[in-house]
Amino acid sequence: MHGKVIWLTGLSASGKSTIARAMQKILNEEGMTPLLLDGDQFREAVADHNCGHDPESRILNA
Repeated sequence: MHGKVIWLTGLSASGKSTIARAMQKILNEEGMTPLLLDGDQFREAVADHNCGHDPESRILNA
């Protein structure tokens, strides 16, 4: 089986993470091993914890 990428995009709080977690559960139940990379989790793991989503912080995080 080959790997696939499903990339969900949309506005903040539009339900992307909720949909991704539901998809992850379904794929797990089908015997697959999905990897969920959530933007908020990613930013928290690699970025300065004082950075936000304002324009200055976005430049800093780029």
